Amino acid sequence: MKIAFFLDEVSQAIDNAMQWNVMSQLCQGLSKDHQITMLDPLKMGIQASQQALLEQDYDLLLTYNKTGTNLSDPATGRNLMSLLEKPQISWLTEHPVTFYDQYRQTNSAYRHYLYPSEHHAFFAGQMGMQGTNRALLFGATPQKVTGDFGKRPYDICIAAQWRGPADANAFWLKMNAQQKRFFEDINVLQHLEDRGDVYTAFLAAAEHHRVPLQRKTDFAPAMKALYWHARKTERIKMVQDLVASGLKILLIGGEDWKQVLPDHSNVHFVSTCKHEELAGYYLQSRAVASTNCFNGANERTFDAMSCGSISIAENSPTLLQHFNDSQDIVLYPRLKAAEVVPRIIDLLNDPQASEQLAQRGHEAFSNAHTWDHRAAALSSWIQQLTQTTRSHPQETPAPKEAAVVLSKPSGEPVLFQAYVGPAQKKSISTACTPFDASYNQAPHEREYRLFKDILTQNIAGQCAWGLVSWKFSHKTLVPAEHFIKFGHQKLQQGYDCAFINPMIGNEALFINVWEQGMAVHPGMSVIARQLEKQGAIQVKQISGHKSFAFCNYFIGTQKFWNEYVRFVDQVLHDLDTACTTDAELAKAWQGSARYKRDHSITMQPFVIERLFSSFIAARPDLRIASHPVSKSDYVRKFGHHLGNVLATSHELKQTAIDEPSVLNRKRWDEYRSAIVEQGLVKAVFKMDDPSNQMIAADTCLQA
Repeated sequence: MKIAFFLDEVSQAIDNAMQWNVMSQLCQGLSKDHQITMLDPLKMGIQASQQALLEQDYDLLLTYNKTGTNLSDPATGRNLMSLLEKPQISWLTEHPVTFYDQYRQTNSAYRHYLYPSEHHAFFAGQMGMQGTNRALLFGATPQKVTGDFGKRPYDICIAAQWRGPADANAFWLKMNAQQKRFFEDINVLQHLEDRGDVYTAFLAAAEHHRVPLQRKTDFAPAMKALYWHARKTERIKMVQDLVASGLKILLIGGEDWKQVLPDHSNVHFVSTCKHEELAGYYLQSRAVASTNCFNGANERTFDAMSCGSISIAENSPTLLQHFNDSQDIVLYPRLKAAEVVPRIIDLLNDPQASEQLAQRGHEAFSNAHTWDHRAAALSSWIQQLTQTTRSHPQETPAPKEAAVVLSKPSGEPVLFQAYVGPAQKKSISTACTPFDASYNQAPHEREYRLFKDILTQNIAGQCAWGLVSWKFSHKTLVPAEHFIKFGHQKLQQGYDCAFINPMIGNEALFINVWEQGMAVHPGMSVIARQLEKQGAIQVKQISGHKSFAFCNYFIGTQKFWNEYVRFVDQVLHDLDTACTTDAELAKAWQGSARYKRDHSITMQPFVIERLFSSFIAARPDLRIASHPVSKSDYVRKFGHHLGNVLATSHELKQTAIDEPSVLNRKRWDEYRSAIVEQGLVKAVFKMDDPSNQMIAADTCLQA
């Protein structure tokens, strides 16, 4: 594959020199599998490099942060990046709020992003940045580590450019009292939020102060200033805490730091240098400290380990996922580096313990975090992107019946119904748009591949839409036209999505879809544990009819689909990444789900169908409507006796959710346990999800 790297127009600044260095490292790694072209305006000239961009003699374009977003097409004056019709990947090393306006200008169907942390995708989706995404951390180049670790002349090295005092970004200090309180609350909340995310803090403060969010994009400049205020505060506080330790500090960033360091007698100041020069200083230091890791994990974290130094960093969720505190890294709470100073002093005073920790960190880095590892992960995603982009209707044909979408009444949602072969097609409702899924037989894809095809090929146009299986009415006992009408009504009321759960018996018996999955799929517990570690799900969170759902039976707006697919793609990527270092997880994730009706199916479809429940439960900002369930629905599906038993269990569970108390939860747990003890679970499974053989050719369901 031909990959073009487009570099920045300026190379003198420290940050642009870093761009050159890290992009060159990625380029070297990708060159093992791809043909690489470097589009460098400094060597080619600005006009020639822009012309090369427009000619698009490449399969994919890779850029760094906002590189190229300021370019205009000489002929039309339009943003140049938005005109390109080849996949573009922009690798962001900072939160997307930092150059939000530029990213919005480049919106196109071909735009994709690599974020330093998976939660950045939430901001991007909410704020109208188009494109799919993945998370990609920095890497580092392995260094030759020699010499006596204990004889390194410095205790701690800190590489931190002086960017001025934090209050330089405190624009709110000049505002009226009400506005000042709003922005100060955001500032406080982003320091308290688990991931240090300014956008999450903004949403919480906006709700508290009743700030309307219809024009939330107008707040982007304010969020950017708040973001940098927090980063500066964290950086200055870390430097002050470590300098106050009395340890011998090597501070790379110049003597301007003296402005905030009253006593700096233990500090050796060095001017800011290029990224590739830092390794020489790190090799002289037993430890290297870094901050701003809640943005994912910055380059210094891995550079330190590559040089055989102890990496001291913030205890961000990302670093906690990859490393073990006090085993291969030293982590400190955000803004509280002082809390680990005694531990650092004790560690450095123990030559054997400090050297062993440094060695373990170096091994952890070498095994999973070099630029070669990053290039391999990026290459895998590039392959997926280009396969999707290249898939053309002639290759993976969308059903001819999809053309009727164009004639749908304005505002009415489209419900596609998938089938394979003429026998299944007989069960397609006349209210649905038939979708020939015969091209999609891979054991790991199933409905989700169809979802993405409809979305990326824009088959539904601007309509809200959903896709259900040919067994929809057989499983739900609800006619498709009734569900379409229900979805239409809810969308008109302002909902983002409407769903129906056909597995009502399972909902009555299990805490949530993950508990049910662990009961029926060997290996699901291993996957669920990893998903919870990633922050994607909550294994013990009780889920009622408003979020408990199986089978992907939902209709959503375009906004909903973009958010949902972004979430699922990120989860799948993180699982694939985790599998590279976890053999047990890889075996569970990549092996058979042992589904009794098809042993070739992997776990992926069963995980994806459960992710819908976790997604909607975690997104209170989205309005989700669940199809109502009554006692008569249980009786109709399970018969009088079992139906009433399950309906009672459902009601007790809902009471435990609506009126949470130990007593209400105990009542439901005891009742559902009694059902299990009577051996009724297998009957529930079979009747909730009837086999294909039970579908009669003349099945006709009435409303």
